[in-house]
Amino acid sequence: EYRKLVKTFGRGILTKAGNIDRRALGKLAFASKTSLAKLNAIVHPALLKKVRAEIDRNCKGLVVVDAALLFTWGLDKEVDVAILVTAADRLKVKRLVEAGMKAEDVAARLKHQPPDSKIWRRADFVLENKGSFAELRRKCRALWNFFYSAKFQAFKAARKH
Repeated sequence: EYRKLVKTFGRGILTKAGNIDRRALGKLAFASKTSLAKLNAIVHPALLKKVRAEIDRNCKGLVVVDAALLFTWGLDKEVDVAILVTAADRLKVKRLVEAGMKAEDVAARLKHQPPDSKIWRRADFVLENKGSFAELRRKCRALWNFFYSAKFQAFKAARKH
């Protein structure tokens, strides 16, 4: 993957130490649909293989797959439960800018993502991340507890029919 990325996007994506500079790569990759398709063709197969291997390795009990591309890859059809964590685009931009990204880079990435409204219907649960981190953590904990409840077992059984 490393060589393919450098060959496709050039040495400008490397740090002085020779590692991939993810910001530089992201800026080039999200500049156009064609560039993004090239990045995805290089990176996605290996990532998907790794995610599936982790799921297979940990198939007993509860496995959490934290993958922004879960729905894009169709993995939502392969898991017992798919959860979408969503936030308004303006909030996504605000948070990513606060984390050090440039607003125009965030906008470029959002432009190439399907809107959450198109994914909602595929999710079994939707967590709205419009408050504080502590609030999101409380929602996650409540959902986690639900997964270990009798109600969840009934939910799972009903889905299989």
